[in-house]
This record gives sequence, structure tokens and C-alpha cells, in this order.
Amino acid sequence: KKLTLIKHEPTKVMFGTMLHPFDSFKAIKYQQKGSILLATIVMVLYFVSTLAMDMYSGFMHVLFNKSTYNATYTFIMTVGLIGLFSIANWGMATLFEGKGTFKEVYITTCYAFLPQVIYNVFYAVFSNVFTPEEGLILTVVNVICLALSIIIMCVGMMEIHEFGMLKFVGIMIITVLAMAVVVFVAFMVGILITQMITFIGTIIQEIRYR
Repeated sequence: KKLTLIKHEPTKVMFGTMLHPFDSFKAIKYQQKGSILLATIVMVLYFVSTLAMDMYSGFMHVLFNKSTYNATYTFIMTVGLIGLFSIANWGMATLFEGKGTFKEVYITTCYAFLPQVIYNVFYAVFSNVFTPEEGLILTVVNVICLALSIIIMCVGMMEIHEFGMLKFVGIMIITVLAMAVVVFVAFMVGILITQMITFIGTIIQEIRYR
């Protein structure tokens, strides 16, 4: 009798994306075995593990001042990045006849960061053990996990959108451009709102003095 370590099918499919990405994303696409809950858990774990890696890694491997660390920036670069990419990719792919739903894009994006969660935890723990000379091990693990994340993302997006390699690359470039436009617009709107608040505050102060 075959031993099954994970009996919960969506969980099995999620971890299967790291070993059998093609089969796993076919199951997500055609058998509805992806889980928004599990995807969101991975996203939260990515944020938390990034915080842990930055704050609790060994002092010999830290490249910034922990006293000036900004968790908000980390949140934007983890949760915010995943959310923005999911929206941009779904929108751009839909314009070019992509078959993936927003749910599938979100799940695929989150699952692709699972190796990064593993690396972050590995780094947070073993950076307190390894010497700078042994830091090469951390670099190797980082490269492996990063490559695995890229493979999962590529295979996943091609499967759910039913794209070939060339069309996938084109959509990814357009997605990045769309993300840049959204960030730029948000930045400009933020500046405009700040200036309006400052202007209104100045008017209120002048009225009070008069």
C-alpha cells in the first residue's frame, strides 16, 4: 500500500508545485484543486519569514542597520508586490486572451513564493550558525530556491493562461510595465494628496490668525 504523507488534496497539490509543477498546475486549472486559503497563508508566511530573516539573522550576515528597519516597507515588498502582480498579470493576460481567472493567477503567484518562505526560514536559522566563510551555503540555497520560484511561476502562468513560452514572456514584460505605471500613478497621487493637505492646513492657519 502506498504511503501518503499528505492526505489533504489542495495541500498536496501546493507542495507538488515544487516537484511536479506541470501536473500540479493542471490539477489547479482543470480540477479546481487550488486553495485561496492556502495561497493566502503562503503570502502571510512570506511576509513573516522575511521579517524573521531580516530581524533575527546572524549579525555576521546582516547588511543593514536593524535599528532603522521598516516593517511597512517589507509588507509592501511582500504582500503588496504579490497583490499588485496578481492584479496586473490577470488584467494584462485577459486583454491578450489569457484563460486564467484572477483566483488562479493569485494562487499561482502565492505558490511560487513557497520556496522563498523555505529559504527565509533556513537563512534566519542557519545564519546564526554559519561563519562568513560558510556563507556560501546560504548563497547556494538562495539560488536554488530562487530558481525554483521562477520555474513554478513560469510553468504556472503558462498552464493557467494556456500560453506558449513566447507569449508568456511577452505578457510578463507587459505585466511589469503595468506594475510600474500603477506605482508611478500611486506615487503621483500620493504627492498630490500631500500637497492638498498642506495647502488646506495653511489656509486654516491663516484663517485662525485673522
